[in-house]
Amino acid sequence: MAMNKILLILLLGVLTLLSVGCKTNSQTEEIQINRDVAIMIAEANVPSNVIGEASIQTLWDESKWTVHFLLLDNHIVTKSELGWSESPNNKFVNQGTLPASTYRLLTFTIERRTGAVLSRQASDSVLLGGPGTFNTEPPERVSFSFPLWSVVASGIGGLVVGGMIVWFIIRRKKATSAF
Repeated sequence: MAMNKILLILLLGVLTLLSVGCKTNSQTEEIQINRDVAIMIAEANVPSNVIGEASIQTLWDESKWTVHFLLLDNHIVTKSELGWSESPNNKFVNQGTLPASTYRLLTFTIERRTGAVLSRQASDSVLLGGPGTFNTEPPERVSFSFPLWSVVASGIGGLVVGGMIVWFIIRRKKATSAF
């Protein structure tokens, strides 16, 4: 009778291990846009003659990339060269440091999962930030993925050892109660 209980416990343990949801190699993680792809998406929204004259800085958070094109050496771009239509997602900010409708900083916000351009901004301001603020890449996720068979084998081994300990304890109690 006690052996049947131990076998039942072992069987339940194995089923629990299989249903816990251990990660297998066939499961895929959500793919996110990396820095290079975010820059390429932003470049598609900038005239090609501007890209060669710009310094590119990036910033990221969990949901989006921010890509900045800062035009160097007194290069500017006009509103008509950009070709962006008037919309809530497109902003043109002129603070008076350059003539009206001319810009030196182009900023793009790009969604990290889909690569969709969330917003575009052209301004005549400069980009401020200290060391380590820009040109960042999210850290690589380290995932410990063990093959399913090794997880199941470890679990079964643990259950067998635990079952043997319980069996010895029960047997010892019966042996000591007999005296």
